[in-house]
Amino acid sequence: MHYEWDFSVVWQFRGALLSGLLTTLWLTLLSAFFGLVGGVALALCLTNRVATIRIPATLAVELIRAIPLPVALVYLYYVGPTLAGITLPSFTTSVLVFSVNFAAFAADVFRGSIAAIPRSHIDAAAALGMSRLMVLRRVVLAEAIRRSFPALNALLVSLLKLTSLAALINTPELVHVSGLIVSERPRVFEVYTAMAALYLAVIVPIVYLLRRLECSRWFALEPIGN
Repeated sequence: MHYEWDFSVVWQFRGALLSGLLTTLWLTLLSAFFGLVGGVALALCLTNRVATIRIPATLAVELIRAIPLPVALVYLYYVGPTLAGITLPSFTTSVLVFSVNFAAFAADVFRGSIAAIPRSHIDAAAALGMSRLMVLRRVVLAEAIRRSFPALNALLVSLLKLTSLAALINTPELVHVSGLIVSERPRVFEVYTAMAALYLAVIVPIVYLLRRLECSRWFALEPIGN
């Protein structure tokens, strides 16, 4: 079977494809930001000694992690308005779902990193006269973020790829826009090849940059005793 490639459709709809890519990046950035903030807050609850704080946080994290993203997107977008009487735009719904999901996974990463901090580091900071808030900010959170950075990098890249699920609720990201183009100009191979190329053009540099940051002095844990 001989197929004649015609990438003129990609050039014709280049503006729409780039718009979809920008929406994908914006969706990823917002979700990662709110997810990180929520993840830190949840991690502090997960490591809290007070059971009335720790147990509900643990149950919430496990529940969120157990719900598939497509189910959460569809349920909140289509069923939510019926139950709550509030209709959210598809983009807002996507940011909310991805942020909450990211926060749940990031919280577990932060929890493990906080648990791995040597008690001697905290005791040394307290011995220097630091308040509990200063110890939390300058020692616990600072070291936990460094320890969590490689795992958070993987979560971020996964988030970027998972945003393609937002097409299920008509969020105008790259996959959804590509589908609209194919419905108007049925050049499936060309359009989806361009879509894949755009994902690679974004993901590969991001992965490389994150790898470089892992080795930088800002995020790499210095060997003990140096």
